Amino acid sequence: MFTIEQDAAGKVLRQSGSRIRLSFSEAQYAEYLKAGFGFHQIVQPQEGVTSLRVVVEDPGTAEVGSLIVPLAKIK
Repeated sequence: MFTIEQDAAGKVLRQSGSRIRLSFSEAQYAEYLKAGFGFHQIVQPQEGVTSLRVVVEDPGTAEVGSLIVPLAKIK
């Protein structure tokens, strides 16, 4: 999983990555497919960041998903 902080021009200001190892029974896996799987990480955006991109990859299948979160300017 990667979190990427970008400015208005799309320039990467900061990024971080972490590996999450998951192990589920077949029943748990089926339930998580239906209900989703929660994860949280605290991100303290630096000045100039206008969007936060979250990218998740499954290295076993090479599948990738991403989410872009627009951030309001903090005054």
